Amino acid sequence: MKFNRFAVAFIASFFAISCARHRVPVLVESPIPRPEGAVSFKFLVESSPKEKEDAQGWEFQSARLIGDAVLPVYPERALAARLGPVVVIVRIVVSPEGNVTDISSKGGSTINRFSDDLFRAVDTAVRNWKFTPPAWWLLEDGSDLNADGKPDFRKVVRINPVTVYGDLEFLFEMKGGHGAVRSTAPSQSK
Repeated sequence: MKFNRFAVAFIASFFAISCARHRVPVLVESPIPRPEGAVSFKFLVESSPKEKEDAQGWEFQSARLIGDAVLPVYPERALAARLGPVVVIVRIVVSPEGNVTDISSKGGSTINRFSDDLFRAVDTAVRNWKFTPPAWWLLEDGSDLNADGKPDFRKVVRINPVTVYGDLEFLFEMKGGHGAVRSTAPSQSK
């Protein structure tokens, strides 16, 4: 049986038009609200020595957080599990340049199947934090400008940069069915 070109083209066109009009049912799921997370932190151990000044005129300038601390992102798997409050405690090391150079887990953290995910979230966020450079400053008295017999200011004669550490606590929690990481301490921005 021999088909002419016109008949083949007509059948192909008819088939294409028929397929285009036939719609395959698509299952569309309604979006489930994604849980949200919140994280907070507080300093447990201040990054400075007990004595902030010595008899030779040295004064310690502790590392202070510069700007706002970008908090960890609540890990998706932990959000989906809708955990109760979870505490992650870490020790950070701040270099003489004010950078976080090391983060390690500390005792007291909540242990669960998402501990590694939560620690990684903290590590990722905190490594981007910037601090004022911690240092010992050698100060000496300045001039007595108002002639009251006392120096009117102190001037920095020498700076000795140092490495310091601080312990931080992060709180991951669910609030009203949503994950929250909130601060249990006043703002750390200076």
